[in-house]
Amino acid sequence: MSPALPAPSLGTALELIDLFGIAVFAVSGALLAAERKQTLVTFLFFAVVTGVGGGTLRDLLIGAPVFWVRENGVLLICFAAAVAVWLLRGRWFAGQALLWFDAAGLGAYATYGAAKRWLSGSRRYLPSPWAC
Repeated sequence: MSPALPAPSLGTALELIDLFGIAVFAVSGALLAAERKQTLVTFLFFAVVTGVGGGTLRDLLIGAPVFWVRENGVLLICFAAAVAVWLLRGRWFAGQALLWFDAAGLGAYATYGAAKRWLSGSRRYLPSPWAC
């Protein structure tokens, strides 16, 4: 009898959703470079900026360490997304792909944010401007 695999925890699922959102936003940045017929370097730049831009701004505003500086795997995900779009841009990513990837990224981060708030036990959904 083979040993049973441990059930994945909710924290692991949230980490996967976070990485999925980063990858999807990186693809959307690379698709923008593809629409403008840019070079591979521009694909990489746009993928990294859109993949980690929002999280970087968040970390800088709250004074936390920037997440992708500690976890280099995030940059590798952005680079892989850029190269994939660079290689397949004419075949699979035609038409409305940019809109679809943006929608998937927003859906992933909406789920991620709601789950993090639920796990923190917070019942307040909108911060009060008078809260101390």
